[in-house]
Amino acid sequence: MILTYFLVGLLGLYTPSKEYNIECTISQNGKTYEIRNTQTELTIQKQAFSIEFNLLESDLENKKFYATQIALSENKDDMDYLKSGQYVSDIPFFKPGTGSAVRGPYEFYSLYEGSYGIHQYIVYEKEGEQRAELISDEDEVLRLKSDIKAIQIKDEIIPVEDIDISELFLMLISDKNLNGILDQGEFQIVTLHFK
Repeated sequence: MILTYFLVGLLGLYTPSKEYNIECTISQNGKTYEIRNTQTELTIQKQAFSIEFNLLESDLENKKFYATQIALSENKDDMDYLKSGQYVSDIPFFKPGTGSAVRGPYEFYSLYEGSYGIHQYIVYEKEGEQRAELISDEDEVLRLKSDIKAIQIKDEIIPVEDIDISELFLMLISDKNLNGILDQGEFQIVTLHFK
């Protein structure tokens, strides 16, 4: 029994105290689109939109740091990195050191282009870091919202309605069991077509 606990700890395998699904939604102009599958295509207006998702609050006392990481890309090939069994540290746009850690909700999202760009590293602590807006808190599962009003492309921050992009890939991961590996149900990809 002790050996089992040791191996589980050694391998980094962890089951959160509360099971939850990411349950990502995209909202714009009063319409909400539920993202039910691992990969989804969605056509929206080329203007600001919101992302909502579930997350557990980080447990600082027990050093369990839950986060949702969101990356944007206009390169379809970047989607290939998100698959079950993939180490998060091997994904160029989610590897350590590529996350933005601003205080408070994000004002803009960065577009990943080759080796340039960062992802949004979203955590929520009731008495600390709050990088998204709290919508609800039900039975330890937080419902968070993040608005995408502008996108940073290289050094320029551009309002969504002014970007010269017709298709954008939004990639969202949440390593729920904190093992550093993408498992089924821990990632979603949304292909956004702007009209």
